[in-house]
Amino acid sequence: MELDAATIKSVTDQQTGRLVRESQHECLLGAAGVLIGALALRAFTSELVMATWAGLGLAAYGIRYLLARRARSAQEQGGDSSEIFPAFAISLAVTGVLWGAAFAWSLRGGVTVLGAPFMLLGLAIVMLSVGFHAGTPKVTRLFVAAVLLPPALTLLSQPLVFVWPTLLGFGFCAAVAHFGGLQLRNRLWQSSLLEDEATQLRSYLDQRRNQVEKLKVEVKASQNKRDEAEISMRRMAADLGMLQGKSKALSDSLERLSPLDQVTGLDNRRHFEQTTEAEWGRAAREGKLVSLLLIEMDGHEEFAAANNRQTSDLMLKRLGVTVRGFGRRPGDNSARYDESRIALLLPGCDSRNAERLAENVRKKIETVTLPQHVGVGAPSVQLTAHIGVATAKPMRGVDSTELYRRAEAALYEAGFHSGNRVVVHRPISKLRVERWDLAADGPLSEQSMTQKLLVRGYDTKRELMPLNTKVEPQSWNGEVALGIMTGELRLEVEGHDMTVKSGDCVVVPAGVELGQEVIGTRPVLKFTATKTD
Repeated sequence: MELDAATIKSVTDQQTGRLVRESQHECLLGAAGVLIGALALRAFTSELVMATWAGLGLAAYGIRYLLARRARSAQEQGGDSSEIFPAFAISLAVTGVLWGAAFAWSLRGGVTVLGAPFMLLGLAIVMLSVGFHAGTPKVTRLFVAAVLLPPALTLLSQPLVFVWPTLLGFGFCAAVAHFGGLQLRNRLWQSSLLEDEATQLRSYLDQRRNQVEKLKVEVKASQNKRDEAEISMRRMAADLGMLQGKSKALSDSLERLSPLDQVTGLDNRRHFEQTTEAEWGRAAREGKLVSLLLIEMDGHEEFAAANNRQTSDLMLKRLGVTVRGFGRRPGDNSARYDESRIALLLPGCDSRNAERLAENVRKKIETVTLPQHVGVGAPSVQLTAHIGVATAKPMRGVDSTELYRRAEAALYEAGFHSGNRVVVHRPISKLRVERWDLAADGPLSEQSMTQKLLVRGYDTKRELMPLNTKVEPQSWNGEVALGIMTGELRLEVEGHDMTVKSGDCVVVPAGVELGQEVIGTRPVLKFTATKTD
């Protein structure tokens, strides 16, 4: 077993401490054994010899007891007790020689009656001493040698043939004491190693415990800082909300005071809605149509994310200037509809002209590019846009919000189909047209037309419309079907029209206002059929 200097010193200190502790008990028990032996043998030997033996034994045990107490006191105070060990060894050797002399005396037959008990007493005291000193091999060997030397010399003076078993027993006892001391010392070494490991482990655990405590303190400090930062952020958020509220209030005030959008120079949303309401009322009085175009740049969100605010504002301004150039008539009005869209109001414009104008606007926007120097490192951008077109006729149950809704729906559809296109909201699609099927319906005649409408639950009314007859828009409370027997008839729904001819059946939903006009060279014979309950 290889031990470092620190471990050897630790083992030596343990051996010394054990020797000092156990020597006091050994001295007391040894002195008691000397007194018992002296009292038991005083009748079988001279008093001078017995007193001398007992006195030397008590003196040796007493001196060693005092030395042990002094050494223990020095160790407890952290001092050096090594100077007492020579005297300690001498006293130990003296007690061993005295007990060995007593054994030798018994072996020579000087005591016959109590020889065996005295030997047992002496052996008990010697074994006790060996046990107390077993942790220190040198002390153990010294004491065993001192005890065995006198009886060994005595036995050697006798014939060897009679005493060799006893000598062999002495040698065996000496070997047992020696190896026992070595084994105990090894146990002390192992104990010292384990204690060192335990000490290192405790030190490691203490370090980790201190680190954990420091981490707890740091976490608590971080938590406090985070709480403080959160409080600061809440205060900043409250201040920002207050500033945003003030900014919105100022913006609203500015918007009320000024009808123009600050970025595009067009009308703002509020003034645009007021203008639309005024034009809507005028169109209602005059029976005219109102069209609305909503224009939005393709990929506006991506463009705004890739460029700074100044570039986005410049793009909207260019878009606004382009759209404004198409609203030249009295009553036409262009405005910034919301964050990314431009609106163009066209009072008195039907669906066809509105669609044609929207297509021209789209083509004009394709020619607009932003200059190379706009934004840091931003390339030239060619604009494209998608446009939603809606046309409506002011009437009962239809207000300007319906015009906005239709234009927004058309704009959404235009943007959904990859953009750069015009989509028109067509109310005429509310009508359902059924062509005459010769194979299913048979030859066209008044009877067959009436029969077809009756089978489907309609009550029919025959009507002949002369050439150039024009019927103002009207609506029905229930579903109506128009069956055309002869001629051509133009149908109009909110500015959108379609042409039906002989054999066509048109289903008109309830509430839809329908205008009718006879075109072509022949009068129109039609059946007006209403749905029966």
